[in-house]
Amino acid sequence: NCTACESPKVLVDGACKDSCPMGQYNTQHRVCQPCPDGCLSCTSASTCSACETPLLLGGGQCRESCPDWQFETELDGQRICKACDSSCWKCFGSGSNCTACRKSLILDDGVCKHWTDGCSE
Repeated sequence: NCTACESPKVLVDGACKDSCPMGQYNTQHRVCQPCPDGCLSCTSASTCSACETPLLLGGGQCRESCPDWQFETELDGQRICKACDSSCWKCFGSGSNCTACRKSLILDDGVCKHWTDGCSE
């Protein structure tokens, strides 16, 4: 049973391996540790890179739903959260399809505008 490995090998359950198995990450001491709950893969104890189904990946975290300022989409078969347009408070389907606006803006057919946009005065 090994307690440490020479670079570039990593320690996995007492043995030196080429890389950590799925669901584990390589610490700075070349020891594989489990990813956080819900993560299929991760880069640290707090950053997921892929999630278990049906969870979504957003901001390095696996979550059940996206926060208000993000929308759900898919990238390479993974459900992810992406940021809405900066004027949107909430959006759906794409970042530019606003369903609610940030303060001082009004919603006009999926677009957040300053209330004076389009006025003649």
